[in-house]
Amino acid sequence: MKKIFLSMILLIFSISMLTGCFNSSDDSLDKANISLIIMDYSTQKVLKNVDVTLVESSASVISTNDNGVATINGLKVGNYKVLLEKDGYAAMFVSINVALAATRENIVASNNVYTFTMSKNNQKINGFAQLGDTNATMTPCANAKLLISFSTYYEIYKDAYTVTTDANGKFEFLYAPAGTSYTIKPMPIEKNDNVYTAYSVSGNVYDGVVSYANTIAYTKAYSLK
Repeated sequence: MKKIFLSMILLIFSISMLTGCFNSSDDSLDKANISLIIMDYSTQKVLKNVDVTLVESSASVISTNDNGVATINGLKVGNYKVLLEKDGYAAMFVSINVALAATRENIVASNNVYTFTMSKNNQKINGFAQLGDTNATMTPCANAKLLISFSTYYEIYKDAYTVTTDANGKFEFLYAPAGTSYTIKPMPIEKNDNVYTAYSVSGNVYDGVVSYANTIAYTKAYSLK
């Protein structure tokens, strides 16, 4: 019985200690400073003057210094989305996290350092779309609307997400960020009272070269009559 009583006292004491840590009167214990190091994807050199914006926050925009470092101070525990922007580069969203860490005296928000790479938005993705008839003959597919998405949280010019094929069925996406993968989604088209569809195509964006997408092949899905 005495052992049980002592165990209960120790349990209550432990809970009170932990509660004191979480409810510390020092507000600084619940906040952390997060540093971001931004580098060029191709050269692996640090990038200065990158605008860093904490999304869904009233905090002002900060910029990386000559060492490519920007520090966001006073973040509470949680997950955050950050927007990185620099002229000539594809803007991108990145995620950071502030977690709790235990010290000898307290449980505090842990400072962290994140490193991210940005890609120049000067890459191109070219390709052709073709239309298959009932005889399996493929002809250039003009005026087909194509949508593109990337594997990472990159943002490119809004009008560059969608292109329309020319009279020869050719298409070209501009401002693609190097070092990412892409998926092109063909939208259905109507022709001669028929609806044609095509499978999405995927590929990689390489630095310094034009990426050629696989041919997009439209085939008849159903008739409108």
